[in-house]
Amino acid sequence: GSTCPAPSVVTLDNLQQTTASASWNNVQSLMSAWQYLVLPATDGPPTTQTGIDTNTNVNNPIIDLAPGTQYNLYVRSVCGGIPGPSL
Repeated sequence: GSTCPAPSVVTLDNLQQTTASASWNNVQSLMSAWQYLVLPATDGPPTTQTGIDTNTNVNNPIIDLAPGTQYNLYVRSVCGGIPGPSL
């Protein structure tokens, strides 16, 4: 298992019909790498999907959303190349 702290307090900004941006807290300012993934709420938690790698916890772009569809955002810290728990 991973010892990465899970991200916390995810916020969505700049909500549009098909795009948004996601930010989350950098717990104890320890992390510098994350993966995030947006899936339709009906899909359930990710199983085999790979998240988008990012080195920032602020204003990560979310694109190609379908209008009128509910989505879930999954974020996890990566440390030592090993992804931690998703939020």
